[in-house]
Amino acid sequence: MRKRSTLSVRSVLPDGFGKESLNVRIYFSCHGLFPVYFCGSGSIPPEGPVMKFPRPTQNAFSVWLLILPLLIALGTSTSFSQECAGCLNSGVPATPNGSGFRSSNLSFTPSSSAPDPWTIRKRVDEVTVFFTVTNRHKFVDDLGEEDVNVTDDRKPVPRLSAFGHERDLPLRMGLMVDTSNSIHYRFRFEQEAATRFLQKIVRREMDRAFVVGFSDHANLTQDYTDDPGQLAAGVSALKSEGGTALYDALRSACGKLASAGDNVPMARTLVVLSDGDDNASKATLEQTIENAQRHEVTIYTISTNNSGTIRPGDKVLKELALQTGGRMFTPNSAKEVVKAFASIEDEMRNRYALSYRPTDFAENGRYRRIEIIARKLKKRFHVHARKGYYAPLAEFRELVPPQAGIPADLNTPDQRH
Repeated sequence: MRKRSTLSVRSVLPDGFGKESLNVRIYFSCHGLFPVYFCGSGSIPPEGPVMKFPRPTQNAFSVWLLILPLLIALGTSTSFSQECAGCLNSGVPATPNGSGFRSSNLSFTPSSSAPDPWTIRKRVDEVTVFFTVTNRHKFVDDLGEEDVNVTDDRKPVPRLSAFGHERDLPLRMGLMVDTSNSIHYRFRFEQEAATRFLQKIVRREMDRAFVVGFSDHANLTQDYTDDPGQLAAGVSALKSEGGTALYDALRSACGKLASAGDNVPMARTLVVLSDGDDNASKATLEQTIENAQRHEVTIYTISTNNSGTIRPGDKVLKELALQTGGRMFTPNSAKEVVKAFASIEDEMRNRYALSYRPTDFAENGRYRRIEIIARKLKKRFHVHARKGYYAPLAEFRELVPPQAGIPADLNTPDQRH
């Protein structure tokens, strides 16, 4: 009598299943291609069951229906676990632009074939500062982290959590144009210069910008986009009307930039064309500056005053830029307006960005001064950055709605144009 051959198989699911361990073990024996025994972990000896049957059991088909989905899930989960090893170790997602901005507190080192992104998430107790470094009016763009020292509230910062160039970060920017009755004959040319500036500075699939005209209220003529045609249309839609509520418009724009998302690092910038006069705002200059500093917004201002004399509005524009790390420009001709936009573009392309955690940080709303010193080969350079910031208040960590009297939010383009 010939003997039937019997095949015995034991299959074990691996312990590593994603980030958590899976304690399920499956055992089965087969006769030919038909499973004849099935049980869970702990109900059989460690070496697995060996059962011999001359022919398959009556419920073999139903057992196969149970085992096949498990085997498919095993293959899929193992592949997923291997592919996600990097993200499980890092704990944070990679930035889509693959920037070269380096973070000092990463828990892993990217491979040589992978981009070296800025992979930290923004913390409540972390400060980000953008700054330029110049040597005799020429930008210095080859500094490293070791060449920069930071003092926060008169206390040295022991280490930086991130350091790099602004050009490696996504940009969120607002162009704000004074459309009040105080604007002058140069307005149409300034619109054309602003359009060319946006087309140069906004990079597709990385940066986004919006356009706001303001008089006694703010009009969003183009919401966030990276499309140069839409931005140009937004600038063209600006119309002259009413008084000037500069401070209220700035506060609304800062809130819009802040709502763009602070879970990943980005540069937030406003470019303002105005004569600086304000006769309709509920907010004050001091409140406007504090609001911009809290939201880490840099303000560049271009004066539309062509009288040839310094007016009170020019002092306002200068203070807004100085306290937020931007610059003020006073073009006296249409040609100089173009140069002003070119200078802003040049500076934004040469700014550094760094992040750090203050040693004695407290969520008390207090103003803290910042000082950045840059040296290389024993030579000290000139640093231009914002003067300080306001620590957040513990009870107001989230963005609050605008105060009473502040213009409506800029979430929807104005339809009146």
